[in-house]
Amino acid sequence: PPRTIVSVMTENINNIYNFSVNVTPNPITRTAIINYSLPVTGKALLKLYNSSGRLVETLLDNTMTAGTYSMNLNATKLAKGVYFLKYEANHEKSEIKLIIQ
Repeated sequence: PPRTIVSVMTENINNIYNFSVNVTPNPITRTAIINYSLPVTGKALLKLYNSSGRLVETLLDNTMTAGTYSMNLNATKLAKGVYFLKYEANHEKSEIKLIIQ
C-alpha cells in the first residue's frame, strides 16, 4: 500500500505574538486605533505624554494574556500638538510619536 509521509512543524507558542504597538491614523484629527500585542502574559502599560514629558493619561495598566489587542484613542479633548505614546510589557518598551491636528 502507498505510504503517506506527514511532517509536523511545531512553534514555540510563547512566540506567536511579537511585542509591538502602532497607531492609525497618525497624524490624528479626532480618533485613532491603538493596536498592540504581547508575546507572553504579563502586565501591560500604555501611557500618553505631552511634548514636555508630562503624563496626560494612562490608557492601560492591566495584566493581559498573550495576544493582539486594539483600543480607541479619542483625541477630541486633547490640545493640538505632539504627544508620545509609551508602551511597556514584560520588560520591553516602545515609544511612538503622535501628532494631534
